[in-house]
Amino acid sequence: MKKIFLAAIVCASQLATAQNVGIGTNTPASLLHVNNGTVLFSGPGAIPANISTPPVKGKGIRTFWYADKGAFRTGGVFNSVVFGFPEPDTSHFHNWDKDSIGFFSFAAGFNTKAKGAYSFAAGEASFATGVSASSFGHYNRASGNYSVAGGSNNIAAGASSIALGNGAVASGTQSIAQGNYATASGMSSVAIGTNVEAFGKYANAQGISTIASGERSTSLGDHTTASGDFSTAMGTYSVAGGDYSTAMGKTAKAIGYSSFAAGNNNTASGANSFAMGVNANTNNHSNSFCFSGALNDMATANTADNQMMMRFTNYTFFVSGSNYAYLLPASNGWAYTSDRNKKERFQEMNGETVLGKIAAIPFYSWNFKASDTRQYRHYGIMAQDFYKAFGKDDYGSIGNDSTVSPLDLLGVAYSAIKGLEKRTATLQEQNDRLKNELALLSSMKLEMRRLQDDLEAVKLKMKN
Repeated sequence: MKKIFLAAIVCASQLATAQNVGIGTNTPASLLHVNNGTVLFSGPGAIPANISTPPVKGKGIRTFWYADKGAFRTGGVFNSVVFGFPEPDTSHFHNWDKDSIGFFSFAAGFNTKAKGAYSFAAGEASFATGVSASSFGHYNRASGNYSVAGGSNNIAAGASSIALGNGAVASGTQSIAQGNYATASGMSSVAIGTNVEAFGKYANAQGISTIASGERSTSLGDHTTASGDFSTAMGTYSVAGGDYSTAMGKTAKAIGYSSFAAGNNNTASGANSFAMGVNANTNNHSNSFCFSGALNDMATANTADNQMMMRFTNYTFFVSGSNYAYLLPASNGWAYTSDRNKKERFQEMNGETVLGKIAAIPFYSWNFKASDTRQYRHYGIMAQDFYKAFGKDDYGSIGNDSTVSPLDLLGVAYSAIKGLEKRTATLQEQNDRLKNELALLSSMKLEMRRLQDDLEAVKLKMKN
C-alpha cells in the first residue's frame, strides 16, 4: 500500500512539473506517451442495464472511448469557424451526447453523428442514424438501416440503400443513387448520372436528366423517359410511355402498349406497333409497321390497323448472296437481278413445248377463301397446275406447288412469246412463198390468156 501511495506521489509530482506522462520512455513527447507497447481500452462484458453518461458532453474537440456502448468518437462538435466556414447550427453540440451515440458505433471528424447501432460516420456533419449505416464526406445522411451515403449532401434513406456523389437521394428500399442530384425512390431502383430519377420499382435511370417511373423500366441517355411498366427508353429525348414499350434513338416515342420506336423522330402510338427510320408514325393504329427513310422531313404514317407501310428514296432487298430486288427512284415497279454473271446451268426452253403446256393449263376467275366474293375476285392460274407443267428441268426443281414466282411466269411467258415469234416467222416465210407462187401462177395465167388470144386470132385468119 505504501508503494502504491509512493508511486502516486511520484506521478503527481511528474504531472505537476512536466505535464507529460511516459510509459516505456523517460522523455514523453505528449501528455501520454506509450513507447513500444500497446494500449487497451476495455469495457464491460455486456451492455449494462443502466447506461452511464459519457464523461463529457456538449461542444468541444476530443477523443473518447464510450465503454458502456462500445463506441468511439474522435474530432469535434461545435459551431466555431472551421477552415473559414462558420457552422451556425448549435444542435450539432449534442451529436456526441449519450442519446446520439449508437451501440458499437464510430464517428470521426467535425460535427458527425453515428446514432444508429453499429453505424459509422466520418467527415463533416455526416450522419449515420440507421442501424449498421455508414455516412462519410460532407453533410451526408444515412438514415436507412444498412444504408451508405458518401460524398457531399447525399441522403440514403431507404433500407440497404446507397447514395454517392453530390445531392444524391436513395429513398427506396435497396435503391442506389449515384452522381449529381440522382434520385432513386423506387424499391430496388438504380439512378446513376446527373439529375436522373428512378421512381418505379426495380427501375433503372442512367445518364443526364433521365426518368424511369414505370415498374421495371429502364431509361438511358440524355433526357429520356420510361414511364410505362417494363418499358425501355434509350438515346436522347426518347419516351417509352406504353407498358412493355421500347424507344431508341433521337426523339423516338413508343406510346402504345408493347410498341417499338427506333431512329429519328419516330412514333409508335398504336398497340403492338413498330416505327423505324426517320419521321415514321404508326398513327395510333394497332399491329401496324411503319418504316421510313424519306428525306426532306417527309412524314410517313399508317392509315389502318394491321398495316405495313414503307417509304424510302430507294429500295433493295437481298434474298441471298446473289439474289435481290430493288425499286429505283421515280420508278413504278420492282427490278430483279438478272445478271448472266450471277447465273449458271443454263437450259434453253423449247417454245413449241412451252406453248403446248400453256395450252393445257386451266385459266380461272377465283377468290381467296374468307374473302368478299363480290369485291375481291381475281383471274389467274393455280400453282399446282403451273408446277406440274414447269416445275422440273434437267437440273432440278423450279418453285413449288403452292406459290408461283412472277419471274418464273415471265420466263415462261417470254419462252412462249419466242415460240410464237418462231411460228410467226415460219408462217410469214410460208406466206411469202405462197404469195410468190400465186404471183407466178397469175403471170402464167396471163401468158396463157395471151397465147389463147393469139391462137384465136390465127384461127380467124385461116378461116377467112
